[in-house]
Amino acid sequence: MQLDLCTYNIRGLNNKQAFVKDFIEVNKLSFIVLLETHVQEPNALRISRFIGPHFLWIFNYDHCSNGRIWIGFNPAFWKVQQLASSAQHSSCSICHLNSGASFLASFIYALNSVSERHLLWDDLIAFKDQFLSDKAWCLSGDFNVCNGPLESTNGSHWTSGMSQFKDFLNTAELTDLRTSG
Repeated sequence: MQLDLCTYNIRGLNNKQAFVKDFIEVNKLSFIVLLETHVQEPNALRISRFIGPHFLWIFNYDHCSNGRIWIGFNPAFWKVQQLASSAQHSSCSICHLNSGASFLASFIYALNSVSERHLLWDDLIAFKDQFLSDKAWCLSGDFNVCNGPLESTNGSHWTSGMSQFKDFLNTAELTDLRTSG
């Protein structure tokens, strides 16, 4: 089964709306998560309707005024229920309607400081403890930290942020899947 799902750190959506609209259409995406949109809340509905006219959208403006996390999905293919959110994550129950596959997902756009990310790790562990039972849990996004010095472009030593991230992955019983791009 192939799921047409994408997480994209767009680093500012205001000047890339046509690009994202085309990206969704060309790749036949039915689910997209946009991170770091920099879109102010009064513009969110207009822009989201333009880039994904058949999509429903979940935003985290309740926690952050600049549109850090946008979740867009085609309701003909997906049922999505947001279960928890903060400035750094939006966690959902997701069901792919055609296959019946269901899972939990947390979409991450972590803050830059170690202390702020520590709050994220605690929040995600609390989410896991509250909602995870017999479903798979997928985390995707921009964690703003490497999972060790080999993933870093400028270092060969462990930082406190890397150690906290590694501890979180171990505590949450998660595996880091290698990706590129």
